[in-house]
Amino acid sequence: MYHRRAGSRPVGGCARRDCPGRSSEGRSRRPANARAGVFGRPVRAKDIRSIGLGLPGVVREGCFWHADKEGGLHSVAVEPALSRRYGVPVVLENDVNAAAIGFARCYETEFPGEDPAETNMAYLHFDRGCVSAGFVAGGRVIRGCGHFAGELGLVPTADGRLLDECLNDPQDGREYTARVLEAAVWVCGILNPRYIALGGPALRRECIGPVNDGLSALLPGPMCPELLYTADIWGDYQIGMAWLTAEKIFHMVQIIKK
Repeated sequence: MYHRRAGSRPVGGCARRDCPGRSSEGRSRRPANARAGVFGRPVRAKDIRSIGLGLPGVVREGCFWHADKEGGLHSVAVEPALSRRYGVPVVLENDVNAAAIGFARCYETEFPGEDPAETNMAYLHFDRGCVSAGFVAGGRVIRGCGHFAGELGLVPTADGRLLDECLNDPQDGREYTARVLEAAVWVCGILNPRYIALGGPALRRECIGPVNDGLSALLPGPMCPELLYTADIWGDYQIGMAWLTAEKIFHMVQIIKK
């Protein structure tokens, strides 16, 4: 079973307090057992073998990390609370990471020659006030030491401001395209992805063509990724969480041929 946390946006990757649709102090301070109650009816009504939950913030060691109004970070032990209450394995994942996994699974289905173990891609999500990303390299999600990988909005731009700040300011199409291109070049220089998926409610779709042209002009052929647009981020998220949850159920199953 995968579940969208009540009151949250389906995707969004950061724990920064200034990002609309991210973790909020009011919701995050609810006791873990109170949040666990939202699962009571579906879990009791069906034979549930695992629970998957995508959260709009940092997920680490079974905890969801959120920021308060002063910018301090706090953790909520979501996975232990749900696991104790329902007695089934629980999967927690950052929602943009889940969307990246879902998009990669769909890409591999559309192009069967793709080897999932060799997937190298980036999933850039442009929300209102926040830019975040999910990275997959060698078939594995890149989370980083503190599980903060993908906070693109915190990277400084050429004029010294953070990318989030720049994209929040009014700007024409040329300026906006330059910012998106700058972020895409950073990702290519660090990850060298085979493809980059762009999406989110704040993405200006008309910039994709010029950004693609800019990448071709700036980068050598082996570094230049395929640039893709994802219109169904919620669908990507659902597929990713379903895949992660099913993997949790079957990871100990061994198939023996007679």
